[in-house]
Amino acid sequence: MKKDEYKEYTNCLSDHGLYILAKRFIIQENLGFGHNHWKHKCIFEEAERRNIAIYDYAKTDSLITIECIMNKMYGATIIDLKRVDLMSEHEIKELVHSLGAAANHPFSNQDGVGTTDLAGFFGIKSENLYFGTVSGLSMKNADLNNGDRITVDTSAKPDNGDIIVALVDGDVFIKRYKLLNGDIYLESENEDYEPYRITSQTNFSIFGVVRHLIRALKN
Repeated sequence: MKKDEYKEYTNCLSDHGLYILAKRFIIQENLGFGHNHWKHKCIFEEAERRNIAIYDYAKTDSLITIECIMNKMYGATIIDLKRVDLMSEHEIKELVHSLGAAANHPFSNQDGVGTTDLAGFFGIKSENLYFGTVSGLSMKNADLNNGDRITVDTSAKPDNGDIIVALVDGDVFIKRYKLLNGDIYLESENEDYEPYRITSQTNFSIFGVVRHLIRALKN
């Protein structure tokens, strides 16, 4: 595809489509699967023309995905993190379908449910509401099992004992946040895993606080 054709292609994409394309390019480049400078430039310029936040969100989310892919942490991790206001209609519909077994959910008609509806239902602003999938069993005693869906609030500050999604030395995982004598510990909910103490040498940041568990009931 020539440059003019590619520019026209990016121009025709929806905001979500442009976000997905940007995220894919950033992931591929960071993992060493090739680099195409002019295509990347076209994507960036189109995002800049519309709203530079599209590219910024794609970059942030792609780095989280890369950290998940390259994760070496022994324990439960979070995969497939998605921000609600950048989810496709199909992804939203699948998510709403997973809420179908909950007697108190308000979406009796699953068609037409959007970002605002989900943000209101979960009580988290759309720009701070992420959905993720648990991978691993180190949090099983907190009833967080492999394959479970969760919501994450990136605006929340954790209290002692909260379950968080954290980045530690480039790894992304889910643990219980504990404060003890001024020190931070990341604890598993599985006796096979030891608490992890955060030190001054640890590259540590909190992505968000886990707020809800979403699990479809089995027939």
